[in-house]
Amino acid sequence: MSRAATSVARFVALLLAMLLPCLVPLPFVPGWFLPQFSAAAATPAAIVDTASFEAWLSATGRPITSRYHAYRASYDTFRRYGLLVYGTPGLVPGNRYSAATREYAMLGFSYDEFTFTNSFFPDDKPAGTTSSTPWAWTGSWQEIPLGTDATVSWLRLTAREKEHVKASVLYYSGSSYGGMTFPALGLSEVNTIVLSPPSWLLGFAMHTKHYWKTATNLRYATFTGKGIGSVGLDCTLTETAR
Repeated sequence: MSRAATSVARFVALLLAMLLPCLVPLPFVPGWFLPQFSAAAATPAAIVDTASFEAWLSATGRPITSRYHAYRASYDTFRRYGLLVYGTPGLVPGNRYSAATREYAMLGFSYDEFTFTNSFFPDDKPAGTTSSTPWAWTGSWQEIPLGTDATVSWLRLTAREKEHVKASVLYYSGSSYGGMTFPALGLSEVNTIVLSPPSWLLGFAMHTKHYWKTATNLRYATFTGKGIGSVGLDCTLTETAR
């Protein structure tokens, strides 16, 4: 090796020795590189059936099929609940059905194929109803961090969608119980999984898990909220002669 090459090699080695201690490793988050759902490029046609529903999803930048198993977005579930759900209740292993309310515990899957819990399924207690307001639960439950499932679900939302979710009135089994909100219930991006992001014509849904009174009594709750819209104005101004 020539003297010039040796000097360059020593310089590079010295530079690396100076820089490496300063580098901070970034944590790996599965799905971080995946794009957020894009906004509509043009006004889509009205939704009247499965074909127009899928056309609307494409026009508004929403995937028609889920991430891994290509479950199709359900028009029937959208029509009943106003939510974007992939697959059907019959595809969820171990799903439960309430004959009294005609509700499934799981509606299907989110885009990332987390099981989509149903806010309208009866409570897991003898009466099957919520006798007290969820406002009162906060002193009796302990929210559980939901790991990368929560992280990835929030990464899919735009800043405006996140703001909307955190500022919206939340509903549990169709009731707001006086106006529940994200911060008032002690929720965060760490302990909630966004099952369906808000959009025009689409409400949002969030899954949470918590310990009820004791560390052995594990429960879950699904909160829903109303959608969010965007308005664009495209026009041309023409000055006329006077």
